Amino acid sequence: MALTELILIILLLFAALTLCILIIPFSVSFNFTKKDCHTKSELEVGWLMGLVNKKFNNEAGKVDKEAEKEKTAEKEKTAEKEKTAEKEKSGIIEQFDSLYSAAGYIPDFFELFYYFLKFTRDIVFSLKIKKIKLRAVVGFPEPGYTGILAGCLYFFRGLSYAAPVNYDISIEPDFNVPYNKDEVKLDVFFKTAFEIRIINFVIPLLKFILKKPARRIMWAFITGKIKFKRK
Repeated sequence: MALTELILIILLLFAALTLCILIIPFSVSFNFTKKDCHTKSELEVGWLMGLVNKKFNNEAGKVDKEAEKEKTAEKEKTAEKEKTAEKEKSGIIEQFDSLYSAAGYIPDFFELFYYFLKFTRDIVFSLKIKKIKLRAVVGFPEPGYTGILAGCLYFFRGLSYAAPVNYDISIEPDFNVPYNKDEVKLDVFFKTAFEIRIINFVIPLLKFILKKPARRIMWAFITGKIKFKRK
């Protein structure tokens, strides 16, 4: 009898913890800074008014960018070799067979895209945004293009004032970008803070997965009716 009561207590505690995770909001803070070739991002997630807190940092500079280019070039070479070998093995008939297997589900894909937009809208509107701050310095080597871009950005910044959240946005055009510089100057500081409840994400996700086109497509993948083969 004591063992049964212990198991029941553990199950009740687990259910209570799960309910707390679903209902009690998580506070999320995200910072992103880009200055020349250096980028830095920081993500902080807190729960229970900061009692549970986790930070994630990522920083990259010019050296990392060059190393990343070298790795990307090596991966591209390896991928090209693999693609060439696979193309020699696979025939045109197999590629047409892959496309034909998915052609019958094109209406489901289109209908699912509509539900995906609704799912995205529900997630965005479930966020309790507390702060959005943006500082940007943009410029082209051609000053005329910089002026056009600045006008467009100021127009969209004016539209943001109609939103219920007080966005703090400052955009500064830089008309002194050197002519011999091919890249666009873009220095950014972005900061946002919001709260989200897991249950507000789970419920729209379940509604999205349980829609008829989503169920049809998932079942087609499971049963092998839709087959995508690498080229």
